[in-house]
Amino acid sequence: MSTKRPTKKPPAKAGAPEGAEEKRRRAEERKLARARFEAEHGDGQSALWDFIYEFDTLGDWKEADEWAMERLLDHVQKIADSINRYLDHECRTMDDAFKVRRPNGYRQAAARKRHLYRRKVQFYGRVLKSAGAVVDSAFFEVIGAIVGVSKTQASDWYYEVKLPPYKQIKDLPPALEKYRDQLRWKK
Repeated sequence: MSTKRPTKKPPAKAGAPEGAEEKRRRAEERKLARARFEAEHGDGQSALWDFIYEFDTLGDWKEADEWAMERLLDHVQKIADSINRYLDHECRTMDDAFKVRRPNGYRQAAARKRHLYRRKVQFYGRVLKSAGAVVDSAFFEVIGAIVGVSKTQASDWYYEVKLPPYKQIKDLPPALEKYRDQLRWKK
């Protein structure tokens, strides 16, 4: 009979591959940090997006009521004030003028890719799920192949927002038909 106590696992070596749990935890921390930053500083585009929204919803200029025109003018004034602060050298950069800044560790290429492809991932996911595809590893491999991202990234972006499925569709769109054999289908 041995009196030896069981030993603990040796600590992971530097540069050793991370476990799935660790990757998931770090991804959640990044999402939380981004949400905290946006809550504190804004998303960096609200003045411009508010203006674009008002401009797009205004409709016919000739038939617009006075209140709608005043709202639009208010947004134009905010943008003009920001530009004037920059031109009058009150602010060092346009980011300071518009009171925005990117979070620490911001990577433009990754942010742009996320902006451009996340909606496509969600769209294709909703279409395939509405057609009866089973959501599994192959599901995300197909979506990743269509959009041009990894299956892990496709999975993350798909689950990032809870979207209702489209109405039940009988036939896949022709562009997705070639992926039919790669997916499992509900019976």
